[in-house]
Amino acid sequence: MPAAPSARNARPVLGVLDEISPLRSVIVHTPGPEIDRLTPDTRERFLFDEVLWGDRARAQHEDFITLLEGEGAEVLRLADLLRDVLADPAAREELLEGTLDPWVLGDMAAADLRSAFRALDPDRLLTILLGGITVGELRALGVTPRSLALQLAAEDDMVLDPLPNHLFTRDPSAWIGDTAVLSPMRRGARRRESLHLEAVYRHHPRFVGTGGGVGATAAAARPSRAATSWCSRRGPSRWGSPSARARWGSSTSPRPCSRTPRTGRGPSSGSSRSPSRTGAR
Repeated sequence: MPAAPSARNARPVLGVLDEISPLRSVIVHTPGPEIDRLTPDTRERFLFDEVLWGDRARAQHEDFITLLEGEGAEVLRLADLLRDVLADPAAREELLEGTLDPWVLGDMAAADLRSAFRALDPDRLLTILLGGITVGELRALGVTPRSLALQLAAEDDMVLDPLPNHLFTRDPSAWIGDTAVLSPMRRGARRRESLHLEAVYRHHPRFVGTGGGVGATAAAARPSRAATSWCSRRGPSRWGSPSARARWGSSTSPRPCSRTPRTGRGPSSGSSRSPSRTGAR
């Protein structure tokens, strides 16, 4: 993610201007508790060919980070960025609104989860957003599910699914010039990943005020809107506001992308499915 040499020539502070400059910054995600949720019964549901050995995956990813830092790259860990965002009450509420979607979870389940999550500290909430939560774990938080489906579910059934594919940070986000394009992921197992990247780009101090743009995908988890992608070239304080979306035909409001790039081509993301294709250029 090369930085512009000067604001005078209107070059972006953040962005990818070419494919040959040295890597300056990269977002990565070391496998966490979400990887440990993979089982032989759930691996296909979560789009994995096999169950990963969590400790081995974490050790190898730390080696990958060491290599990046050895080449002079600034490594931004997604978990740290999200933790900072969750410490902001307004940003936290916005992220929970997109995550706990009644269209996906049902009205009662979404309300029960929202009530439980509001009282959690950023570390505990981060663990749940990445690693998911079971019916039994929800009860342990002091919540008695009102949803009939959850009342009938087993204690180890997932209420909120884990996100083991967050390891592949290059998929839900890519930088094109000074615009961050967020992909409305096709598979339900991955749709919430875009919400996390959106929250980071909109609210984290590392990105706010840089003069770039972002694709607005707060409703991407909703099946009826999953194919919609938006692009914006406005300041971060106005990215994707409801009033701006209502008038996207104007020159200062979001506009539909004419073409959504293939996922996995984001040069500002670090992990890939092949060690030889880091996506960090």
